Amino acid sequence: MNNTSDLPEEESSALEMLLADEYVLYMRTRDGSRNIPDTSSAEAQDLLQRQCASMGWIVAGVSKMVRKFGPPPSFVSEKFIAIARLSRHSGQFTSQNEIVKVLLNDHESMIRVLRNHESPLMRRRSIINTAEFMTGLLKQHEELAGALKEWLE
Repeated sequence: MNNTSDLPEEESSALEMLLADEYVLYMRTRDGSRNIPDTSSAEAQDLLQRQCASMGWIVAGVSKMVRKFGPPPSFVSEKFIAIARLSRHSGQFTSQNEIVKVLLNDHESMIRVLRNHESPLMRRRSIINTAEFMTGLLKQHEELAGALKEWLE
C-alpha cells in the first residue's frame, strides 16, 4: 500500500486526525513559547522552546507518515482545527503555569489517544507498518509530558 486511497477510510481518517491533533498541539506550544509573559523565568522560556522544537519534529514525522500513504497534507489551520480532537486555546495565556498546565493536558490527551487500542491505527497498524512509529510517538509525548510535570513540581 502506498496511497491513502488504498487504506480503509477509517485508517486514512485516523491518520489525518492524528496529524491534525499534533499540528494543533504544535501551534499551541508555539503560541505559548512566543507569548509567555515577560515575568516568566528563563527556565520556563527554555522549557517551552525545547517543547516547541520537539513538537515541530513530531509534526514533521506524522506528516511524513501521511505522505507515505497519499498526497502531502495541506497545512491549513482551519482544516486541522475542524478535524482535531484537541481544541485550540482561545485568548492569551496569562501565566507560565497556565501555559504548562494546558500543554500537559494536551500531551496527556495524546497519550490516551495513542494508547487506545480501539483506534484503527492501533488495531491494524501492521498493515500500514506503523507499530514502531506509533510506539515512538507515544514515548515522545510521555517524555514531553514528564518534563512539563517536573517543571510544575
